[in-house]
Amino acid sequence: MNANNTKPVTRTYNTLMIACNTSGQWQKALDVYSEMVRMGHAPNTTTYNALISAHSKAGRLEKVRAAAVASAAAFGAEAALKTAVLVAFDMCQQARVI
Repeated sequence: MNANNTKPVTRTYNTLMIACNTSGQWQKALDVYSEMVRMGHAPNTTTYNALISAHSKAGRLEKVRAAAVASAAAFGAEAALKTAVLVAFDMCQQARVI
């Protein structure tokens, strides 16, 4: 991800994670998140939502819960509510019930 001596920022990683999730490549989204953390970038609410979406698509409900708790701890109740809506939406799309 370092072509032409450019350095990605959190927004870059978020965009990649969202693109991977949208195209059904949730594992790649998780790989992008791992790289982001390894490179020292702090996740924001968009990052957590993309991470939750990827874990949800993978059926990893315990990881969904862990990411939702981390998001709520870092960004407060409003972020937790948005996260809950995202999880519910993802689960409904997959015809699953929490």
